[in-house]
Amino acid sequence: MTKIKLLIASTLLIVITALTGCANQKYYVDSALHNLTPQEESKIAAVSPKVEVQLIFEFQSKGVVNPRATKFLKTQVAQIVENSHLFSKTSFSPVAGGATLQITINNVVLTDNAAGKGFVVGLTFGMAGNVVTDGYICNVKYSDSNSENVTTTVKHAIHTTIGSHDAPNYAEQSPTLGAALEKMVRQVVSNALKDISNNPKFSKDIESTMQDSSNTSQPSRQVIITQKAVKSPAVIDSGAVVKPITNSAVAQKLRELQSMKNEGLITAQEYEEKKSTLLKQY
Repeated sequence: MTKIKLLIASTLLIVITALTGCANQKYYVDSALHNLTPQEESKIAAVSPKVEVQLIFEFQSKGVVNPRATKFLKTQVAQIVENSHLFSKTSFSPVAGGATLQITINNVVLTDNAAGKGFVVGLTFGMAGNVVTDGYICNVKYSDSNSENVTTTVKHAIHTTIGSHDAPNYAEQSPTLGAALEKMVRQVVSNALKDISNNPKFSKDIESTMQDSSNTSQPSRQVIITQKAVKSPAVIDSGAVVKPITNSAVAQKLRELQSMKNEGLITAQEYEEKKSTLLKQY
């Protein structure tokens, strides 16, 4: 049995796989969600300031923790969070400030009487066609010592056709079950992070955490303001000299924000808000 089969052996999808024997099976990821566009990814990465976060991930099958699936997907989920650049660092251990990001993916079978249909396919060796749908509910919660919880829920699905069933017109085929699972996880987690980053409470809470970090002199949380000073006395913004910058990371961030505004990735109002927030940090 492959690692992927071990991963989701507790789901009804694998039970039906065992029952159908030689029946032809194909896997389709629902098209309700999409891969993030470069513009969406850039907007997430532009959210500032940034703090370290502890990732707490759990995969469930019908609401019950699935340790094997959790272990298998944990690294992929962490990589998705890390690549989003929404946080300065992602760790499985507690971080200074106590910020946490809890991600739970719950696998629920959506097809009514799926087991019964699976028996029909197995007995007729693919002559009767059926489709089984596994739903995935992704709950994400960000919290720290200064905030109310910032939460979102995103739903996804994988459809499996068994026997001679036509391909669903609301989904895209994946070559293997493992590929379908990887795509589902990538899309559901990245879209959830996009929702979190767009929540006004999130930026406000992050800013409070950074201010507390400065007041309590905890260098481990000074993610943006621990770089060595640069000699350049100022940053030029649209022809005007702004407040002198004594930190290379802050200066670089301002240049990035200016570039994003020029390219239309963020509005002028978003630029001013992010710049104002950033300048408060040094």
